[in-house]
Amino acid sequence: MRARRPGKPPRAARRERCDMARIMVDEGFCKGCGLCVAYCPKKILTLNGEELNSSGYTPVTVTDMAACIACGSCYRICPDCVITIEK
Repeated sequence: MRARRPGKPPRAARRERCDMARIMVDEGFCKGCGLCVAYCPKKILTLNGEELNSSGYTPVTVTDMAACIACGSCYRICPDCVITIEK
């Protein structure tokens, strides 16, 4: 068994940091229906009431990307297919 180098986290901990999910929203096509906001189990999506997209809708924004568990609920429920999840 190999000894771990001091100061380096275990391999599993390093892998977790690299596997963080990233949600991307095509704000130009988001109609702000709020379905993804309602179905997100971590409640990290919100409607940004301060800005409008080019179509005049309020797009959804991610409030805490690190809290995303990549469950895909937002991706599956979006009627306009504007959400993608990268892991």
